[in-house]
Amino acid sequence: MLDELRLIVLNERESGRLSQIRHEAFSGAHKYVEQLYQEVQRETPSLDRFLAGRPRDAVSELHSMAETLEEIVTLRCRKILTLALYGTENSDELKKMLPPERVLFDDVVHAIHQCRDSLIGSFPAATEEAADEEEEGADETVPESRPAAETRESGDADAPAGEWGYSIVRILEDVEPFMGEDGRVYNLMKEDIVTLPESNAQVLCGRDIALNIRLSK
Repeated sequence: MLDELRLIVLNERESGRLSQIRHEAFSGAHKYVEQLYQEVQRETPSLDRFLAGRPRDAVSELHSMAETLEEIVTLRCRKILTLALYGTENSDELKKMLPPERVLFDDVVHAIHQCRDSLIGSFPAATEEAADEEEEGADETVPESRPAAETRESGDADAPAGEWGYSIVRILEDVEPFMGEDGRVYNLMKEDIVTLPESNAQVLCGRDIALNIRLSK
């Protein structure tokens, strides 16, 4: 048992990560320590018998077991605290934690969050900036619609019914769904040939997303 524990110590010292140990390692060590303690208690009444052999070895082994177990706990707790401090939630590291160690990790992470919130609070400005960036990204992917009056050419007698002029275009790349100037939702794919409101068609053509197809009369 002592040799197994010493091997765990070596692994913990040599690696910056938690080593994989059996869940039964500590429970087995506890039982072994209890056996050693009972053996020492049983043999110590006679000083001569204590100095003669096994009881003396048992005391030495009991001391070594206690030191080794303490070092294992210290090394592993130091790594767990580091993981909690820097917010690391590496699934591999979490899987290597024994149940009491996982409780320690979760408690420390929770305590750190509470401490940070109490000292510095949250930063709503940063949240608003992130929201603005998301809106800007959405504006880039959805074609901009302009008022039809600004883009419609006069004399468009062949346009479909309604107040919008239309153009036939070929789509050069996939476009995320958007609502056209005419209120319809368009879901366009590369190589589609579609009829779009002129304002939307001009935006797509201006961005080299679509190619205007002019039919001869």
